[in-house]
Amino acid sequence: MHWKRLGTAAAAGMLAVSMISGSVAAADQVNDDGYDLSGFAYQWPEVFSKDDTVTVTENSYKSHDVSVQITKVAMNRVTGDLNEDNTVTVQDAVLCCRRSGGDVKAILSETAEKNADCNEDGDVNVYDLTMMLRYLARLIPESEFFTDHHQMFHVVDVHVRSIESLRGAFAKGSFPDTRSAQLDSVGNMARENDAIFAINCDYCELRDNGITYRNGVMYREKGRAEVCVIYKNGEMKVLTDAEYRALTDEEKAEIWQTTAFSPGLVTNGVAKTGLRGSIAVANPRSGIGYYEPGHYVFVQADGRQPGYAVGPTLDEYAAFFASLGVKEAFNMDGGSSSEIIFNGETYNSPSGIQIGSTGGRYSSDILYICEVPQE
Repeated sequence: MHWKRLGTAAAAGMLAVSMISGSVAAADQVNDDGYDLSGFAYQWPEVFSKDDTVTVTENSYKSHDVSVQITKVAMNRVTGDLNEDNTVTVQDAVLCCRRSGGDVKAILSETAEKNADCNEDGDVNVYDLTMMLRYLARLIPESEFFTDHHQMFHVVDVHVRSIESLRGAFAKGSFPDTRSAQLDSVGNMARENDAIFAINCDYCELRDNGITYRNGVMYREKGRAEVCVIYKNGEMKVLTDAEYRALTDEEKAEIWQTTAFSPGLVTNGVAKTGLRGSIAVANPRSGIGYYEPGHYVFVQADGRQPGYAVGPTLDEYAAFFASLGVKEAFNMDGGSSSEIIFNGETYNSPSGIQIGSTGGRYSSDILYICEVPQE
């Protein structure tokens, strides 16, 4: 496979976005085709290698045009652990007593406040203290006292010089008919498309609605509550169905990718709360967040594996995305489908192993990051 090195000679692949302070003067970055080369890649060139040498480590990939950095974030809380030493002792019970009694000197951290709410009723009171004392007196077994709150997030920070590096693919190479069983493993789809990084997307084969664009081509345009749109200029927006319908033909022609599983998680930097529905409870999850054109973050959360990861609720997932500082974020298909591939291998721990695969449940489509293919 040959790859295209983006530079002044590949101006048509660059996207015109406003320059930021410290960038090269725009007048010096316009080529004969009229494209402004002060595109989004020039906002953070330090994330790329200075030459065409590809650098691959266990958790990262960097080249002239693509940067992928994966960070594992473990978030655990222990029921009743108010002093946050990962054990439950009399000292925690004393703190709980002071907290439930309104002692202002017993102000706790946000995590400790959650730990203190032993019965998870949204308040810290005498009932929580009673549970702690009963546990410490061995009147309640661990199975009744502790709730599994272990979380494991895989945060995939992505920079691309060209939107051509953020692509989508379908199982077996074509858009599937509804419930046609046209499925494949995320790993196979990633390898067939020379993906550096890939993540399950919509499972669009499972339903007959949603707005589906892949690589600038519209495959389905049937209404669904929300759709996440990534434009050819690198911008990403979460639109309601009505907002999508209000787009002009010219605006629709600028759409590069969509994902329509839903719901939206972050809008204008603020996490949505009170998210409801059958999938709102703790589950493995996959989603995408947006910082600026060319800078995205994918977050995969493992779950349904007691002792390792229970998986976040939708509210918790939205809050995690917001904590990363994204402007927009959107939930994609999750559960047993939730899987990420990095350099050809499954990187996370999928909750359901498909027969004949080392990864999760087979799916119908992926989003992936690659070098820009040579045409």
